[in-house]
Amino acid sequence: MKLKSREYARGIEHAKIEGVYTDQLARVLLALDYDGTEALNPRYWQQ
Repeated sequence: MKLKSREYARGIEHAKIEGVYTDQLARVLLALDYDGTEALNPRYWQQ
């Protein structure tokens, strides 16, 4: 599965994750719900 997190209004791609399996999906969504300076919360997802 491939996932992208984009801000369409400004055309910014925040994160692009490839090779995600269904058992990892909840962890990816938790990592994307992050208000820090990086796109993904490093506590939940390491690229």
